[in-house]
Amino acid sequence: MKKSKLLITGTIAVLMLLLGLLTLTEPLQTTIKKQLEVAKLPYPDLTLFMAQSSLILTAVLTLAFLILWNKISKAVTYTLFY
Repeated sequence: MKKSKLLITGTIAVLMLLLGLLTLTEPLQTTIKKQLEVAKLPYPDLTLFMAQSSLILTAVLTLAFLILWNKISKAVTYTLFY
């Protein structure tokens, strides 16, 4: 992977991780809960948990993929991304 792609992907993953961790703080949690209540989605607490966990998990997996890029076989990387 070119260095520019690594840098961009790493930056996006770090930003996703920061945003996912910020949703765990109280002001953002309250705001998101209010938005979920206005949208009248069933199980707002479960929806909030899934949104937070998916952001954090996706960022962590992306960062792990970047760190292990050279150790993963090319067949696996092509299957995941192409």
